Amino acid sequence: MKIDSPKEPILESIVRESFLALGYSSPNPPVAALLTNTNHQIIAKAHTQRTGYNHAEREAYRIWEQDKNGKESIVASETNKHHLYVSLEPCSHFGRTAPCRDLILSKKPLSISVGSLDPNPLVSEKRNIQIYKDAGIEWQLSQELKDASRDFLEPFFTRIEKKRPKMVLKSVVSKEGNYASKEDLSQAISNSSSNQALSLLRAKVDCILVGPKTLKIDNPSLDFRIPQAIADTLTRIDSNHNLKSNSNSSSGQIISSSSSKEDFSKSFGFWQRLIAYAKDSSIWKEHFNQFFFYQPKRAFVVSESTDLHPNFCENQKKIQEALFIQIQEYFKIVNEKSDVDVSLLPEVIFFVMSESNAKGNKDFRARLNELQGIPNSKFISIPDQNFAKTILSKLAELGVNLLLVEGGNLLYQGFYDVLESQDEILYIQSKNTSISSGRSPVFADKLKNEIYREELDSDTWKVFKKE
Repeated sequence: MKIDSPKEPILESIVRESFLALGYSSPNPPVAALLTNTNHQIIAKAHTQRTGYNHAEREAYRIWEQDKNGKESIVASETNKHHLYVSLEPCSHFGRTAPCRDLILSKKPLSISVGSLDPNPLVSEKRNIQIYKDAGIEWQLSQELKDASRDFLEPFFTRIEKKRPKMVLKSVVSKEGNYASKEDLSQAISNSSSNQALSLLRAKVDCILVGPKTLKIDNPSLDFRIPQAIADTLTRIDSNHNLKSNSNSSSGQIISSSSSKEDFSKSFGFWQRLIAYAKDSSIWKEHFNQFFFYQPKRAFVVSESTDLHPNFCENQKKIQEALFIQIQEYFKIVNEKSDVDVSLLPEVIFFVMSESNAKGNKDFRARLNELQGIPNSKFISIPDQNFAKTILSKLAELGVNLLLVEGGNLLYQGFYDVLESQDEILYIQSKNTSISSGRSPVFADKLKNEIYREELDSDTWKVFKKE
């Protein structure tokens, strides 16, 4: 039997489910799966759930079985003949869940189309494609599925293959190219459209990292929050209605199945989808319902020579305490468990930089003791030189697939030096906000290899690779 190439609605669903899984399924890869009937109509779609819960294939079959027993029957339900599309090779080992391969063999789809092979040795060492064929299941690698899911799986591939996360260096600068004033005053630069997309970006990364000066000046929270305007909108409109936006960008619209194949193939990228989905209330509703499980790890480089913001410790405690209450309420509603411990909270990581010539060590130790009162906090010592590789290695050990580095120049310099081919630089420049005299990113004059550009009202989003 010849397996047909996946149609655009299938690819669109793979992209959407991959996006929903990103930042949610970690450290597991953000896998998307869907089932179609023999007429290529989608009958179930899903993505990998949070750690310890269903992988994408198992979740798709669960949804299908649930729908078959519901009031609306699916097409061809009397025969159960179907096809399976999955962005990543199904697992073949026992972990926190049973192997998806065994489930698929028991469900006997007519065919299975796979986007990418899994580089995880737990899967690759037990690879047996012939077992599907022996069961009468056609099996193929699909370039279309690979293209649709590549950007979403790349961070997981990076951690498995390179023992470090994929990283994004992010800088938001004024029209003059400065991210901070010379006086180091905290100042908002990006506009509301950018802020909405940046809020969603926080849910897509596994960890956000800032340096000691940013910690002192801005008192950053780094948690994922639903913008108030979004929360208000979700209470008023149907979940399938797009949010109003001031952007005039054509790629800011959700791509429909009627788009040309050429245009559609260009819409797979992560940044295109981040901008588009930031205006889609159905995407926000998914994040609203599970937002405490989309929380990134919050990481801070602290040094002996830089003080903390006076409200920093208390702010981080309040964030953790509020999340803990919400998680408790969630589990009470779904009756999954009666006791909830702090390990379910996102980790608050402090990379402690030792400086041999620093003064005031006694005060520094007192600050560290205060930080230890933050629930689920972790402390890791790093060198004051060449610290970036140490941080990347430690974060990989903690299951971080995608890292967002927000600055300032101490981190910009350290992490720019170790950028690799998969890493990216997000450079957002305002046309309106002015900081006439200030600090610019150390890599600003090296940004040559642009791979993406988007106008969001008065802000220009640009993404670069290191040359």
